[in-house]
Amino acid sequence: MSLTPHPLLAALHQAATYAHPCREIAHLETHISHVFLAGDYAYKLKKPVDFGFLDFTTLEKRRAACAEEVRLNARLAPDFYLGVVPVCQNESGYRVRPQGCVPGETEVEVLVYMRRFPQEGLLDHLAMVGQLSPDLMTGIAQQLARFHAAAGRGPEIDRFGGVDSVRTPVAQNFDQTRAYIGRTVSAATHARLRAWSEEFLRDHAALFAGRVRAGKIVDGHGDLHLRNMCKLDGRVLIFDCIEFNPALRAGDVMNDIAFLIMDLDHRALSAHANRFLNEYLEQTRDYAGLKLLDFYRVYRACVRAKVMSFESDTTLAERRALEQEAASYFDLAEQTLAPRTPGLLITCGVSGSGKTTLARLAAGVLDAVMVRSDALRKHLAGIPLTRRGDQSGGVVVIQHRGQRRDLGRHAGRTGLAEGQRAGTGFHQQAVGVAVVAAFELDDARTAGEAACQADRAHGRFGAGADQAHHLQTRQYLAQQVGQLKFARRRRTEAQTLRSRVLHRLDHFGMAVADDHRPPRPDVIGIFFPVGIPHVSALAALEE
Repeated sequence: MSLTPHPLLAALHQAATYAHPCREIAHLETHISHVFLAGDYAYKLKKPVDFGFLDFTTLEKRRAACAEEVRLNARLAPDFYLGVVPVCQNESGYRVRPQGCVPGETEVEVLVYMRRFPQEGLLDHLAMVGQLSPDLMTGIAQQLARFHAAAGRGPEIDRFGGVDSVRTPVAQNFDQTRAYIGRTVSAATHARLRAWSEEFLRDHAALFAGRVRAGKIVDGHGDLHLRNMCKLDGRVLIFDCIEFNPALRAGDVMNDIAFLIMDLDHRALSAHANRFLNEYLEQTRDYAGLKLLDFYRVYRACVRAKVMSFESDTTLAERRALEQEAASYFDLAEQTLAPRTPGLLITCGVSGSGKTTLARLAAGVLDAVMVRSDALRKHLAGIPLTRRGDQSGGVVVIQHRGQRRDLGRHAGRTGLAEGQRAGTGFHQQAVGVAVVAAFELDDARTAGEAACQADRAHGRFGAGADQAHHLQTRQYLAQQVGQLKFARRRRTEAQTLRSRVLHRLDHFGMAVADDHRPPRPDVIGIFFPVGIPHVSALAALEE
């Protein structure tokens, strides 16, 4: 049941209530607000509710929350949020007055005043009708990378990244959903998720502290999912951040992006999630944050389960459907706890030979992290990722020892090291399979040789836009790099195959650290398609 006075809701359905023309008025409702779409504008009315994590029970609290919503959302949608407007009342009824109440009227409520956008542009709608392009994920990742880089930081923000601050909303999720055990979640699942979350917080306090020191705690968005994004004028508008509780908005950047990744996974759009994650990581180089990603994915799934559980109480006509949706989020959180087997796939070849295209496709199929040496090289040199390289043969990591050492140190920090150490950190971070792409071979040759090889590669493997056509399916990928299955092998066989991998690297002039020790047991897999378009696959797998 709505707690807002019925006469006010009825008035907001009437065109005469507004100061501008509107033929039709649409009404949307969530557990904390009503939204009225009237003509070219939208108005949000906050419900007078108190859920513990928010309190809108007085007009002044609602006014303050509306002002915060406009201020905070101006960071990502400055032209969309227009201000806070009063609802005025006199003996003849209610009026929405953007310019303020006139004499004889009393301000009885406030609304967030926004421009209206087409509902068919909402990304959740595009996802439901199968029209959400994976290419949009690249732009969203770049936009959020810039947003996080410019977002507020400092001691007042850092406090939300410490383990004690993180523990509070995690505990609230489980405390506030205990009443829904048997309706939206089983007692066993609820207990398992809570125990895992509490154990992670207890065992990784130093990791959370390190993220604070690294400056990864920001005044973020807090509610990044497809329902809060709209495709408009060729770009994605991100809106409706959390304004009512800074503890739910500020935090680790991984917490912020985990919501979108979780939402995409819940919609069975894991390839979209992978594209977004890899682009964000490439833009920010925050590979160390992967250690926290699954924790925050579980947290965000539980947040969504809680919200759907709440809405099942307030929207009685759709109670069963909302309970089932809440249960699906709890199920997703539990699935995230499943262990995954790490591995490593490396592609290398001359420019334009298809390394990155193949690796990006493989990353989507395997839900893997993709790292491009070209992007790392640009980061190390302070060159924008959008700048094209010098085709005549510029400074490349593999050839220049100083830069190779820099890349090695960077890779070590992110869980990618050279030689047999590759893959170790990703196993420890439990993020699945690492896909490492775009090791440029041009520097091991003259510019003329590289150009000739690239031309031959283009002709035999396809290049540019043509590569997407040739690499559309899992079957084609399997033909190129093998069936992508981990097979158990004896240590001697693994060592022999590993030696062949290192030999092929040396053949192409790529220096690889090798102290001749046997492969570590947590380096589970090496897939190595080398010399694209002459692709071959080798596997040195589980000990």
